[in-house]
Amino acid sequence: MVIFMMHSPMPMAKPDPKLSARDQLCMARTEIYQTQFIDYEQQIREQLQSMLGQFGFQYQSDIAAITVNRIPHGYAYPYVKLDNPEWVAGQAPHEVGRAQFGRISVANSDAEAVALMNAAFDAAYRAVEEQTT
Repeated sequence: MVIFMMHSPMPMAKPDPKLSARDQLCMARTEIYQTQFIDYEQQIREQLQSMLGQFGFQYQSDIAAITVNRIPHGYAYPYVKLDNPEWVAGQAPHEVGRAQFGRISVANSDAEAVALMNAAFDAAYRAVEEQTT
């Protein structure tokens, strides 16, 4: 059986009004990068044991493998009119950051400034087109 578990950290219990939405998302992304794999694995074992232990689950023998995907695509920053200027077409940070560099093309949800899977797919399509045209 494959079990999908997801963790979306929010570094502050109560948002600080002095921090922009972008700063708060950046803090959450940093937390993802700084958390060690062994810590993720321990948290997964503890959560599954606490949920399923009463039904005979024993993480020591019942977990064959743990895969951790530590790519924080859910924190791609969408521009907020209150916090960000209106960028000239092609000059927004995500557009500058995804600019093709030689034979390198960037594809991820950050390159679209949208934290959605379809944005990552759109970015992948764009990047392939850059490489094949």
